[in-house]
Amino acid sequence: MAAIEIIHHMKTKTRGKQGEVALKLDIKGLSSLIRKAEDENEALVMKNILSTYEFASGQSINLQKSEVYFSKNVSAPIKNSIASLLGVQQVMGTGKYLGLPSMVGRSRKATFKFIKDRIWKKINSWSSRCLSQAGREVMIKSVLQSIPSYIMSIFLLPHSLSEDIEKMLNSFWWGHNQEHSKGIHWLSWERLTMHKNAGGLGFKSITAFNYAMFGKQAWNLLTNPGSLITIIFKAKYYSQSDFLNSSIGHNPSYVWRSIWSAKFIVRNGYQWVIGSGHDIPIWNYRWTSDGSIFPTPPNLHEDLANMTISDILIGNEKRWNAALIQDLVDDNTATKILKTPLLESVQNDRIIWRYEKNGIYSVKSAYRYCIVDAIDTSHLQVLGTVERSLFAALLWSIWQQRNNKVWQNRNETIHVVCDRARNLLMEWNVAQEQQHQQQRRTVPQQHAVSVWSKPPLGRYKCNVDASFSIRRNRTEIGICIRDDQGSFVLAKTEWLSPILDVDTGEAVVS
Repeated sequence: MAAIEIIHHMKTKTRGKQGEVALKLDIKGLSSLIRKAEDENEALVMKNILSTYEFASGQSINLQKSEVYFSKNVSAPIKNSIASLLGVQQVMGTGKYLGLPSMVGRSRKATFKFIKDRIWKKINSWSSRCLSQAGREVMIKSVLQSIPSYIMSIFLLPHSLSEDIEKMLNSFWWGHNQEHSKGIHWLSWERLTMHKNAGGLGFKSITAFNYAMFGKQAWNLLTNPGSLITIIFKAKYYSQSDFLNSSIGHNPSYVWRSIWSAKFIVRNGYQWVIGSGHDIPIWNYRWTSDGSIFPTPPNLHEDLANMTISDILIGNEKRWNAALIQDLVDDNTATKILKTPLLESVQNDRIIWRYEKNGIYSVKSAYRYCIVDAIDTSHLQVLGTVERSLFAALLWSIWQQRNNKVWQNRNETIHVVCDRARNLLMEWNVAQEQQHQQQRRTVPQQHAVSVWSKPPLGRYKCNVDASFSIRRNRTEIGICIRDDQGSFVLAKTEWLSPILDVDTGEAVVS
């Protein structure tokens, strides 16, 4: 990825007195970029460095497989002189690097057509064999869908190409694997990509899987600032901000376009865990326990706009400054902040992935997110439950107004549309409450019987339970430890100042 970005940079460099040259060497563990290679002396110094490396390591460079690439503003005589001195051949940078196209032109579908051809060749190689339906399922999941995986970790495939690949896989699933026998497609590929519990077969959506893989690259840029690729991209595209607030930039490479297009996955899946609070801005970032993001209030003073979490804590203590918070934000926002737990065990601020319990990004969980939320719904994250319900009712009312206009030629004002949405939401809430009351009267409550079991021999079992006191505004937790005979060993009660949900409360004490 770094090499492709370097080639893109050199391709677009056409002006200036400072020329650049990239040298790809066929030797394990050594790849060098020569900057300011304006004359033979610098190339000679580089050659001496490589000779010293060969002598010290005992490894030899294969010059027949080594290549050199120059930017356009390097003159032809200097190119020939340096290439001759180094003993390597010149390349135009349009070939392949580690099996990947080093440059992506305007016709992206043509650039990645070799993936489609490779899958089609694999399908035809099995066309004479009578695979069962189960055999086709295994081949699609284990062989065909894995062919583009490596390419999809570096480039975002064109949507039309992904659709073509899915059509090929769908034809292979329903057809007879022969060119002149298409078969009947009883279900669309979109239905087949659903989980088996939902009536699908668990095949992958090429586009969603591609986004999930690029989400991992975006996650590395966000959480690993010291990596080489992060340093390169940050210096070129978002030197004055972070990745979450980055823009597409001027003349971006296709690799950066691909990563940037998957930013919505990271934006919706990241969560700050509060340690010292010095690295977490209050505004426009997700750090509360309910995942809310507080946009910067309008006309806010610059000093307040740049506040971090440490500014709303009490000194060096791990406690919220409730008075300051209530003066700074409205009551609803203050309640969300005060309910966010501050853990003594967490010393440093860090970013976690919300869709995994261990907080580590995984392509699997990101793929599930892309399947459920195929579009960017980050704007809904700032809405509460009531606002989301009203938003849905408003969409329904707008659609009804559209139908009235089309079929009855009846115009409605915006006030009528909004009033209908409010009435619809009110009627819905009343109907749901009546239904719940009816169910409570008619359906007997059935409680699952929970039987405690002894731990293995030589082990202890710790049971934890949490309860909530809204009046006292705190979470109360009880702990009981018993041995392998079921005998009581230790018990403890503890309370935390914010009100937590059940999972968070029990996880904190554990």
